[in-house]
Amino acid sequence: MKFIEQVENLKVFTVTKPRTYLTWTNTEEGRDVIDTYERIDDNGFVVYVNQYNKSMRTIKGDSFFDELEEMYNSALNEA
Repeated sequence: MKFIEQVENLKVFTVTKPRTYLTWTNTEEGRDVIDTYERIDDNGFVVYVNQYNKSMRTIKGDSFFDELEEMYNSALNEA
């Protein structure tokens, strides 16, 4: 039996949810001038995804995650 024959109640739906990005300009030579990470919060599970290399993800427990969270909270406080 083909997979498509096993499917029922098939629906297409669009989820529109605000997306949050953390972006900055690097001052150190030899690095990308601008960096951007998408901050995805899925009911308390937060992950940062590098927008120039989507396979690069940072989660809680990574030291870089703590730095990104600190920068995120700092930027929120300034807004």
